Amino acid sequence: MSIAVGSYALGTVLFSPTTEILNADDLYYSGTWTLNTDDLAFGVHVVSFTSTVISRKVGPLSSSGGAVYQYAGCYQDFINSIRFEEKEYVNTNNTNGLCQTEAQAYGAIFAGTEYMSEC
Repeated sequence: MSIAVGSYALGTVLFSPTTEILNADDLYYSGTWTLNTDDLAFGVHVVSFTSTVISRKVGPLSSSGGAVYQYAGCYQDFINSIRFEEKEYVNTNNTNGLCQTEAQAYGAIFAGTEYMSEC
């Protein structure tokens, strides 16, 4: 490819962010793309780029649009055959958002899905 003097070319940088985590804080990425040509007068140029991965918000939202329940990781819910909290429901159409909405209505401070059908 040749770029005439006084003109320009556009390029696209693709990146693959991590797997989406629901209700997580937004993730910020930055990187560089090094341009090098066979024109010794042009030299090496480094183009910096930044991007933001915006986490999908599910369940009840605050008045500012943030998620009421934040992602806190995966945890064991049984210790010595004792469950931390009772299951609120089993629903074959369960989603993380539905579980969080039901948990908030129930007054629970934690919401978690298990086997995709239990909350």
